[in-house]
Amino acid sequence: MTDTSEIDILIGQIRDTIKGRSDGSLSLEKTDRAYETLLERYHALERKIVSDHPGGFIKGLLYQHNRSNYSAITAVFILKDGMPSPLAFAGDAILFQALPELIVGQASLISDGSTSRFRLGEKSGQSFSMVLKGFDVGGEKIIVSSVTSTPLFDISDFEFLAVLIGAIYTAYAGSFSPVLLDYIHEISSELSGIFESSRDVICADHFTLNNPLNSFSLTGIHALIDFSSFIMETLSRAYPEPVNVLVVSLASYLVIYDAHSPLNAEVKRNRIDINYHTNIVPYKSTHTEIATHAELSHFLEHLR
Repeated sequence: MTDTSEIDILIGQIRDTIKGRSDGSLSLEKTDRAYETLLERYHALERKIVSDHPGGFIKGLLYQHNRSNYSAITAVFILKDGMPSPLAFAGDAILFQALPELIVGQASLISDGSTSRFRLGEKSGQSFSMVLKGFDVGGEKIIVSSVTSTPLFDISDFEFLAVLIGAIYTAYAGSFSPVLLDYIHEISSELSGIFESSRDVICADHFTLNNPLNSFSLTGIHALIDFSSFIMETLSRAYPEPVNVLVVSLASYLVIYDAHSPLNAEVKRNRIDINYHTNIVPYKSTHTEIATHAELSHFLEHLR
């Protein structure tokens, strides 16, 4: 049986148990026993999937939701100091970069725990919308978000996913991060993979843009995606040889390359002309050479 089939079965069993308790067909005692059995099955499935896929069980749920509910991306955030901090996502990585700012712009919609859907814009005849649900778990605000371009998107399936995420978060309140890998961890894994495959010293040029949202009035999902794609392309073109460009956030980018490459001496990283629609994008850059695992860990720690 495939991992996806097992996830489908477990979700169906959880849904039936919740429904049975809600309509009174399951007693409290039977419901408790059912939840204990489901939790055991969840742990067994999680151990299997996490061992095979670093994204783990939660990312599998988000992927499954995208597939079955016509979503381009589904993501989970925790609200910290008024800003959404990513916990996990499945779907378009560039679109993912735009979600936190879009969520901040709709803060009033998630304050009461209801599910909200609002239009983002239209491109190539497709109308995109975002669906949001915020809820409190253990004194923390969790936000689940999806982006879709079709009326076939089912709000009830999205709400069920949110309830399931909340239940899992509650169960793992003391050790959530091993299950729900955050986005910085994914960046860390990708950079670690580049370091391991290079078998040598690597260079990391970290570009931090100066408040692009306020500077250029980026509104709408397409403008945010276009901006991030433009920055990635501009940085790639600025280096005379192929490099790895990683997106940390809408305002933060990494360019990774071999330290022994001629790039290390040739690139004028502080003189790159980043001109977005005739507007100069101010930035600062830092250059780091990484030769050991300890230096890699130190560098990754300061990305957080």
